[in-house]
Amino acid sequence: LFLFTELLLFGGLFLVYMIYRFIYHDAFLHASYDLNVIMGTVNTIVLLTSSMTVAMSITAMQKGDINLSLRLIWITIIAAGIFLVIKYFEWSA
Repeated sequence: LFLFTELLLFGGLFLVYMIYRFIYHDAFLHASYDLNVIMGTVNTIVLLTSSMTVAMSITAMQKGDINLSLRLIWITIIAAGIFLVIKYFEWSA
């Protein structure tokens, strides 16, 4: 049930995105010139890495390795800080 509701939510969001992109093609094209590809790429890598470290932390906790779990959570917190710094520079530009 949870996966089905997530599919409906994100499917609807992607559908609305595609419709708006089709209707307002010029606006999307103009907006894409303002994007910084390097910052977006680094931010995506940071987000994927932080998701991985949280999942690894949960696995370490389930296996009883508290120290590894705490280190991975700290890495996730540091990644969150990096994400916020990148967003600050991206939005202030």
